[in-house]
Amino acid sequence: EVDEVPNKGKRKLSSKEQDAPSAKRAKTAPTGESEKQHMQFFMMNICAGYSSLLHVFQYLKVQELLRATRVCRMWRDIASHASLWRTVRMKNSQVRDWEGLVKSLRKHETQHLDLRKMLVPNDDIDGMWFKFTRAINKATSLQRLDLCKCPAWVVEMIAETCLQLKVINALAIKCPSMNLQMFEGHTNLEELRLKSQTTFHLNSTLEPLKQLSSLKHLSLTTFKELGKMEPGIIGCLKNLESLELGECCDFPEDFGPETLTQLKRLERLRLEKGQGKNCPTFSILEGISTLPTLTHLELVNFDVKPGFDKALAQCKNIRRLLIIPTYVTQSATTNHMVLNGVNQLSDSLTNFVWGVTHELLRVTELFVDQCEGQKDSKTSSSKASKKSWGSDSIPILKPIHQPADEGISVKQPDGENCVDVNKADDKVTDESEDKDETDDAKASAAAPQVEILPLPKLQRLLTSSLPKTKVKILKIPFHATWRQTISESAP
Repeated sequence: EVDEVPNKGKRKLSSKEQDAPSAKRAKTAPTGESEKQHMQFFMMNICAGYSSLLHVFQYLKVQELLRATRVCRMWRDIASHASLWRTVRMKNSQVRDWEGLVKSLRKHETQHLDLRKMLVPNDDIDGMWFKFTRAINKATSLQRLDLCKCPAWVVEMIAETCLQLKVINALAIKCPSMNLQMFEGHTNLEELRLKSQTTFHLNSTLEPLKQLSSLKHLSLTTFKELGKMEPGIIGCLKNLESLELGECCDFPEDFGPETLTQLKRLERLRLEKGQGKNCPTFSILEGISTLPTLTHLELVNFDVKPGFDKALAQCKNIRRLLIIPTYVTQSATTNHMVLNGVNQLSDSLTNFVWGVTHELLRVTELFVDQCEGQKDSKTSSSKASKKSWGSDSIPILKPIHQPADEGISVKQPDGENCVDVNKADDKVTDESEDKDETDDAKASAAAPQVEILPLPKLQRLLTSSLPKTKVKILKIPFHATWRQTISESAP
């Protein structure tokens, strides 16, 4: 029994000794895995929090980012991330210390400074711009600068001192004149857009732009008498891909065949205010038709002269087209030529935007009401017809070209039955004068036949005649015509 007791004790001890390590392993093993998992989850949480904060910080203003750097080391590192400082926008912000801001821009190697819609102090505005021009040349990493409303001398100083800039956009210059001489040494400049809130003069010709060999995008709108500033200089800018010009009414006759034809890389062209008998519309369209790379054309507030449709039909290279005609006289003839010219581009056009002013729509409605008022007997059907075509309609001179398999029926201003446009020659229609913004007295007693075409039917007519084209008809007030454009993202 004595021998058995120790044997039993030994067996118990041996069993405990054998069980003890396994028990420890059972306790310690889950603890190690949980710590490992905890560390993995912790790092994942840190990464997720870092990414989330970085995404949130993208919505902070510059002064808010600077405040965030004082919270902790992690926030300081996130707020100093290069992606947050690559583009700095000062919208709804006011700068009191330009030297301090430029120091931060230089520290974070900011490339794009956007001052549009920046808050400007009401007092000592010139003093603020003086401090800006004195400090901004120290931001040597800047490549693009978008200015808010500013005097012309600010743009001139930037052009003279910030030679590293590749993009200068000043679309709200508020001075009556400007000098381009300061841009002469800007060999790195790739994009230049200058625009005034009102029309203003150039103190020199376009000769300084001749040295901008790297220029790809040029926009000079609202400059008075631009045609007298040697616009032929633009032909020396061989690398131009986008060109916007305003006040085209006094351009020389050779601008199209001799200047535009030299821009072999031009892809986008926008011309504004081509009005008056001296505007070389046909020679410009002739030059456009010879540029195979030019696929985007915008004609804003252009006079549509007789023969415009034939000249436009030669521009087979155009894929995107925006036309906003000037509706002063002969509106029905203008719409007729636009419609005929566009229909002949059915194989090439992918996007077509036709701008119709609110003023034309109102005058057309008044014209229809006047025609209705001249009738002594009015029936309920005529009143109903007036509602159907009296609003949002435009006059178009007959005949209206359209596919042979589709006819558009519209009611005439005299309240008679619908007339099929395809059989207009076989019908007897009422002769009426074309009443537009300024109703010119016609010499002949018999006026051309005019179709009052509602815009929805015009949309269907264009869609059927241009099956490969995305068609859009814009209804806009005249003062907003300058802001209309075709988006670059359009297919």
